[in-house]
Amino acid sequence: MSAAPANGGLPPVNLLDAFKDLADEMPPRRPAPEMPPPSDEQATEDEQATEDEQATEDEQATEDEQATEDEQATEDTEDDEESDPAQHRFNQVTSSIAITVIARFEQYQTVQKVTTGASPSNTAVVFSSINHSAGQFEELRKKISAPKEEPGQLFAIHTPGRRVNRERRKTDQLSWRPTYAELQRVDEIWQGARFPNRSAFVEATLDNFLPPFDPKLATRPTKGR
Repeated sequence: MSAAPANGGLPPVNLLDAFKDLADEMPPRRPAPEMPPPSDEQATEDEQATEDEQATEDEQATEDEQATEDEQATEDTEDDEESDPAQHRFNQVTSSIAITVIARFEQYQTVQKVTTGASPSNTAVVFSSINHSAGQFEELRKKISAPKEEPGQLFAIHTPGRRVNRERRKTDQLSWRPTYAELQRVDEIWQGARFPNRSAFVEATLDNFLPPFDPKLATRPTKGR
C-alpha cells in the first residue's frame, strides 16, 4: 500500500516567502502628520481658562467659608441667648403685702373678671401698678417713711425695723413671676427711690394703683399668677 502524497498533492509552500511577497505588494504607510506647536494665542487662552477655573474654585471656597462662619456666628448668638436666663427664664417672687392691700388686690381681679371676662394675673397687676406709679416713686417712699423726730430727743422713737406699738402688722404673701431681667429692673427702681425693701415698694405702688375696697362686692382669693 503506497503512502499519501504530502500537502494533499499540492506543491510545497514556503510561509515566510508568502508573507514577504504580501508585504511587498501593500502600499507603504504614510507617516502621521506632526501637530504644530500651540500658538501664543492658544497658550494664552489655555492659561486664562486655567486661571478662571482656579479663581472660580477660590471664590466658591471663600463663599463656603463665609457661609460656615455666618452659620457659626448664628449658632453662637443662639447659644448666648439660650445661656442668658434674663431673656428666657422666670423667677418666682414672693412679696409680703398688708392684708388690706391684698383684699383690694383680689377684689380688683374679681371686678376685672366680671367686666372684661378675664382675671389679670398677679404679675400683670403688679406691673400695672408700677407703670401707673412711674414718676411718683419718691413721693410714695416718703409716705411710708418714719415721721421726723422732735429735735433734742436722746433716743429716736421711730426707727426702721422696730415697731412703736404692740400691734403686729398683718401681712400676706403675694406671688408673682417676673423674668430675671424684669426683677433686676424692679430692684433698680426701688433701690434708686430708697425704699427699705422690695415688698415695701410693691405694696406702695399697689396701694397707689388699686381702687378702694368695696365691702359690698364679694371677693374670693385668687391663686393665679
